[in-house]
Amino acid sequence: MRILIVNKYFFPLGGPEQYMFRIIRHLERRGHTVIPLALRLKHNHPSPYENEFLDPPAQEDASHFEQFSLGLLGKLGLLAHSIYSGAARRQTERLIRAHSIDVVYLLNICNYISPSVLYACQSTGARAVMRLSDYHFICASYHFERNGSVCRLCERSLLHALRYRCLFNSLSCTLARILAIGIHRALRIYHRADAVIAPSQHMREALERFGLSSKKVHVVPGFADVSVFTPSDEEGDYVLYLGRLAAEKGIDILLKAWHLLAESSVRLHIAGGGPEEEDMKQLAEQLCLSNVIFRGHLSDQQCIDEMRGSKLLVCPSVCHDNAPAVIYEAMACAKPVVASRVGGIRDQVEDGRTGLLVAPGDARALADALKRLLVSPSLRAELGRNGRERMMSRFHPDVHLERLEEILAGMTVGDKA
Repeated sequence: MRILIVNKYFFPLGGPEQYMFRIIRHLERRGHTVIPLALRLKHNHPSPYENEFLDPPAQEDASHFEQFSLGLLGKLGLLAHSIYSGAARRQTERLIRAHSIDVVYLLNICNYISPSVLYACQSTGARAVMRLSDYHFICASYHFERNGSVCRLCERSLLHALRYRCLFNSLSCTLARILAIGIHRALRIYHRADAVIAPSQHMREALERFGLSSKKVHVVPGFADVSVFTPSDEEGDYVLYLGRLAAEKGIDILLKAWHLLAESSVRLHIAGGGPEEEDMKQLAEQLCLSNVIFRGHLSDQQCIDEMRGSKLLVCPSVCHDNAPAVIYEAMACAKPVVASRVGGIRDQVEDGRTGLLVAPGDARALADALKRLLVSPSLRAELGRNGRERMMSRFHPDVHLERLEEILAGMTVGDKA
């Protein structure tokens, strides 16, 4: 197949981008031709197709709205762009025709590319498959989270988001976001996709509540490269958090749990960056946590080494995380996972078999789960082995690729509950 992959960033900013680079490599190894379409941004990785990328809606060195320096007219223009981008539609149509594209695989297109690309697929006859990694089509904050707690109010009415200023704590930003969601709903834009991939059962249920036909929705869990993320015979003296440092990830809950744990012989490594980094460093200092080390951004190889050397992975999300890739990577490395019982994480972690699940936002429960594993090397080893076995049978790259190829080619119908 000749596949056009559309994602707004072409550098490893988050989960969708990490997935994109992995899936491009795997699809090409299986004989497919893959052409990317992204925004032309300063931090992009090199690509032979970069001259065909889209102009960014604002500065080329800014990837998030809060980084933009825009006046009122600029903000209104960005709102219009997020609802419908004629430039994105025209360029997608041009690429489909120029490269004889069979199927367009849409990843992260929210705001800066827009769902207008779905019209391009319809006008050219190319099949459109969309993979959703967050809840931007339902929730103004994208994550079913508000003020450090799980929130589902947007499913009742988007006006709740306006009341709580859910996007950047800004009335204008939140208003712009709910306007875009409302217009997309009214136009039934997402219904124009030929198939929609949900990485978790929780996402599938959200999509069906949203009104998408079950015939279009396919649950396809993510994966980790089990030949790269491999078990190690040596175990370090630290617990690992690896990911974005943002409010919805529950880093503050983790630090409070670590304070309750009062475990001086084990360190906590927090790897990654994000908007909450400085606040979390200050909280660690206030709690006198001298054994917490902020590792900052790590290279791909450093992430692998950090994972393989850890005792376990902790994922304390306070939002309905869809299916964090880092959990697959931990299980591939035969590391047990302590995580919140939310969203797609419940599909990934088998409580008591591959890890331990706790209530989101409960520092005491998190501390107790961490202690249970830290005092028992045998339990860590058992859960880690089970996790590796689960990866090989259920979340192996070949399992994902075979299922994805069927959907891209239109050879399957949607999953049933």
